[in-house]
Amino acid sequence: MAKITVSRLFEISRYLTTDAGKQLEGALRYLSEFAEVSIRTLRNGLTFADNVDCAIKTLTLPSEIVTTVAFSGSKRASYVIPVRVVDINYWVISEFGWSYDSNGNLQVFCKILDTTGASPPTSWRGDLVLIILFG
Repeated sequence: MAKITVSRLFEISRYLTTDAGKQLEGALRYLSEFAEVSIRTLRNGLTFADNVDCAIKTLTLPSEIVTTVAFSGSKRASYVIPVRVVDINYWVISEFGWSYDSNGNLQVFCKILDTTGASPPTSWRGDLVLIILFG
């Protein structure tokens, strides 16, 4: 299968030689640039953080303790989504919640269990990956 290229997708020079192309030159140039940017983006790969107003944070936290999430800027979170717990053991996020404290700091609570339903030892600290969506 032939690879999609911008020149194959929307070759503007062909259209600008016609009367209609001359009259619609602004729209054709816009479509050409849009197609070029779209193809380049798809080729280079899309990332969540580059295309959504969000912050991806990794917190080291104990289970069942409220933890403050630090991030720069004055944006307020609309959603906080726990993605996974990074550890050598397999853990399940059994409870998760978030809110703002009276000082405007984002607070998260996460209860971690192993696959048998047991809590980790009190000395356990794990990395929790969060996606914080703004807007």
